Amino acid sequence: MLNKDPLRLPSKDEMAAATDSLLLMNGLLLATSGVRDLTLLTETGERHTLSVPALALRLLGRVLSEMAVGHATTVVAIPGELNTKQAADLLHVSRSHASKLLDEGALPYTRSGSRRLIKLADLVSYKEHRDAANLAAMDKIAAQAQALKLGYE
Repeated sequence: MLNKDPLRLPSKDEMAAATDSLLLMNGLLLATSGVRDLTLLTETGERHTLSVPALALRLLGRVLSEMAVGHATTVVAIPGELNTKQAADLLHVSRSHASKLLDEGALPYTRSGSRRLIKLADLVSYKEHRDAANLAAMDKIAAQAQALKLGYE
């Protein structure tokens, strides 16, 4: 069902609807986990309640945000196992750097013939740990800059 629609830009009406929807959904988009119940009202007056994961709501919010400014959007599913190139793309690093992470044991993998496969769960765990370490380092640098009165107050 994903990626079956032709690539096209949203119309002005769709852009306006996306903007209006974002404003109405603002509180829902703040949810970081759990499930939210949404009631849909059809054109014939029927009501349907959907239980929607917060993750899906945030994804919908991102799609609507892009549509609101006239950007084309698509949704791409990510497989449970990734090759080195796919892992590098998700980590925003070069393929050679991703290979180095595998060689150093920083990121676990399995072999399938000559290919190295990384589990998506392992990649997500590595990325969360890396991002937390990066944030801690930036906080430390900011604290040092403030202590030295470098004008970053």
